[in-house]
Amino acid sequence: MNNYLDILRESLVKKIEVLKMIKEATFEQKEILSKESFDMEAFDSYVDEKDGYIDELTKLDEGFDSLYKKVSKELEGNKEKYTAEIAEMKKLISEITALSSAIEAQEARNRDMVTKYFSKARKKLGQQRRSNKAAFDYYKSVAGYNGENSAMMDEKK
Repeated sequence: MNNYLDILRESLVKKIEVLKMIKEATFEQKEILSKESFDMEAFDSYVDEKDGYIDELTKLDEGFDSLYKKVSKELEGNKEKYTAEIAEMKKLISEITALSSAIEAQEARNRDMVTKYFSKARKKLGQQRRSNKAAFDYYKSVAGYNGENSAMMDEKK
């Protein structure tokens, strides 16, 4: 039973380490979004990095859940025997919850920053398209001018 509890504890500790790496990558994305020039490749590399961490978290969760199912009856039946181990796991789970909340909050802020960035980019692109269209229309009208329908046409011909 002690071996199972050690494995559960180690799983929680690994999950904390992975969450810390996700948090770090999320804050790096914030830094990229905060800069004047947006580096899409760097931002995407952190997205890919976080995907790998999330896969690792999923595996850790699955392993923890399956092992916990095996030992939960023993733990619940002998709470006083495993008080220290249960208290330590509760502490680790609280840390996991705090890290998850911090990550979730920063992800929401990053999402807002990305939305604002693309909104500005879309607006700028729309302005450029309108300017290009106006310039194109002007050059088209100038190129189509052959002098016959000018208001200032010389009538002495």
